[in-house]
Order: sequence, then structure tokens, then C-alpha cells
Amino acid sequence: MDLDLRKLRYFVAVADRLHFGRAADDLHIAQPVLSRQIRALEHDLGTPLLTRDSHGVVLTDAGRQLLADGKKQEAMRVFQYNAKKYPNRWPVHVGLMRGYSALGDNKKALEEAKLALPQAPDEGNKKNLQNMIQQLEKGNDIN
Repeated sequence: MDLDLRKLRYFVAVADRLHFGRAADDLHIAQPVLSRQIRALEHDLGTPLLTRDSHGVVLTDAGRQLLADGKKQEAMRVFQYNAKKYPNRWPVHVGLMRGYSALGDNKKALEEAKLALPQAPDEGNKKNLQNMIQQLEKGNDIN
């Protein structure tokens, strides 16, 4: 099944904020439209992603997994778009936010970025990414 990237972007916005109104404002769409899109996504996937009650919004287990996958998907989409739009702009810089994710997530993100660089004019970018992965494996911080 192909996942609608617009619905995924909407879901990530709600899941990050745990609030439909704030997410709708940030996305510049009406809240009822956002709610319908999230319900449609849940229907497409066949599982609830969010629990809604008078106290707010809570992610289900499926919602937590989709949020993690959705952020990676969105980051790779932006990375690939920029690589195609600016093919001659090298080196590529990959940034990781301190404290954002566990070692395994950072390592996986770097490995995925390395695979997304087949058009690099030289091996420098790939070697730099490999060095960052090795530093993480050694338990070192990446600055």
C-alpha cells in the first residue's frame, strides 16, 4: 500500500503536538479537515493511531511506530529532493540533534543517508558518514 505523504505529514504534525488545533494552525488548514484526514489515514491503515478524549490526544502503539517511521520518511524525502534540485552542491552536511534519539536511531539515519548519496562526486561524503557511524559505535559524541 502506498501511503499518502500529505496524510502522513498531517499525522506527524498532530502526533508531535498531541493537539489537533495547534497542528491545524501550523499546517494552515482547518481543524475539521485535519481530523477527517487523520480518520481517513486510520481507515487506510486499518488501525487507530490516536486515542482522543476530553483530556487530549494520546498515541497508540501503532501511532508511535508510524510517527517514528513518518519522521524518517519525511527527512529522506527532503534530503532526496534537495539532492536532485542541487546536484552540484557538495559536500552534503548531515546534522543530528543532540539528545534527539538513541544510538541506534542515529546510526540508522546515518547509514540511510550514506545510501542516498550515490551521485556524490567523490567518496569524501560517504567516508565522513562512515566515520560518524564509527564514532557512534565507539560511544563518542558527534559534534
